[in-house]
Amino acid sequence: MKLLSGVSPKKPKGAPRTPSRFLLRVGVILLLLGLCAFAIYQLVSHMTVGLDTLRTQEITESSYEDLELLIFRNEEVLPSTGDLFRYHVSDGERVGKDDLIASAYRSENAEEMQALLNLYLHRLTLAEAHGSISLDRADEITRELDLAYQNLLSLADQGYAGMASDAADRMKTALGRYAALVGKDVPEGDQPAALKAAISELLAGALPQGEIQAEKSGYFYYEADGYEQLFDPDMLMTMTPEAFERLRNAEAMAYTGGVVGKMVYGSTWYAATCLPLAEAEQSAFEVGGSYIMICDDSVGTEIPMTVVRMEPSEEGTVIVFSANTMPEGFSLPRLLRVETVVERVHGYRVPEEALVTLTSDAGESVTGVYILAGNVVEFRKLSIIAERKGYVIAATYEEIKAAEEAQSSEGGETQPTDGWSYLRLNDKIITRGTGLYEGKMIS
Repeated sequence: MKLLSGVSPKKPKGAPRTPSRFLLRVGVILLLLGLCAFAIYQLVSHMTVGLDTLRTQEITESSYEDLELLIFRNEEVLPSTGDLFRYHVSDGERVGKDDLIASAYRSENAEEMQALLNLYLHRLTLAEAHGSISLDRADEITRELDLAYQNLLSLADQGYAGMASDAADRMKTALGRYAALVGKDVPEGDQPAALKAAISELLAGALPQGEIQAEKSGYFYYEADGYEQLFDPDMLMTMTPEAFERLRNAEAMAYTGGVVGKMVYGSTWYAATCLPLAEAEQSAFEVGGSYIMICDDSVGTEIPMTVVRMEPSEEGTVIVFSANTMPEGFSLPRLLRVETVVERVHGYRVPEEALVTLTSDAGESVTGVYILAGNVVEFRKLSIIAERKGYVIAATYEEIKAAEEAQSSEGGETQPTDGWSYLRLNDKIITRGTGLYEGKMIS
């Protein structure tokens, strides 16, 4: 029988398949599986779970040290045969040589009369100053009033009766100055003529004991606290921790006889503290360093002081400060509590969880962070200058470059390059993510 032209003969049913077709199919399947595996690998390698970023930010941190300072001044107590005094100058006023300070009297009720006499004199001063206080001193007067009030509360709370009385007098003075500032009318009983008559009547039965003049210029204070001779500035350059502790616990001296007040000479005064040896070594205090002492009053009175002595020993380190200024209206107690800025750190704040350590080509460990530049992970190294709880502070890019340029201009050796750049402001720091490495593409 003839076969039809162009028609292939059919294979018998059940004929075996050729090996070439089977191998071809297996190859195609393996190729597809390989492509799927490659696609899955690429997907996984570019996938980061839980990616968080944070822009680089600059911060400035201050470290504070709380101190208790003992105050030393060049003081001299002025004795007198009298026990009642009519002062001719204000408390804390600067006086010149031979200036009249006070007139002395003797009286059986000297203590009660002195309180009343001081009140009359204070009111007389306010009455005579009424209308002469200009508005440009408003901030100073209101600040003095607030400071006097806070000092009064603090000293009374601590049980310093004498100092609290002084603070109360300062508050009365500040209230009077404020009344004069706002133009409050002087009551009839507070007219200068009426007050002078009351003072003369009060002193009429007292026995005059002469007048007290300043032997040299200085600052005159009504009160002597009994520590003037104990707190001698000449002992500061040799003071030991043991001597400091004895002074800190010393009791005030009781002066026998009349005391008109005290003179403070010179504008320089001193403050001393004692720190444990380890604490002093870790602090930023150094001889010649200047520090701003922030007092514990409501307005945070600031007094600049300079370290003039640091003497370490096994028992502790005595630190002596000097000062040349005294804020107006500030009542300087013998024990002054302050806080001071001992260190200011400026740089980039970097969370601790973002830190990464890589090994350079030279085999050195380099600390830095991963950042996201576009959609690529890159490494940026850090120059860490401070470590804190939960974060570090790194030098800024500008500071690092300025230091490198200064070192290069001085002919110093530059650090070998490792190919990595330093972190910059506004870089996107990766704070959390899995499977990170340099050069990784984030899809």
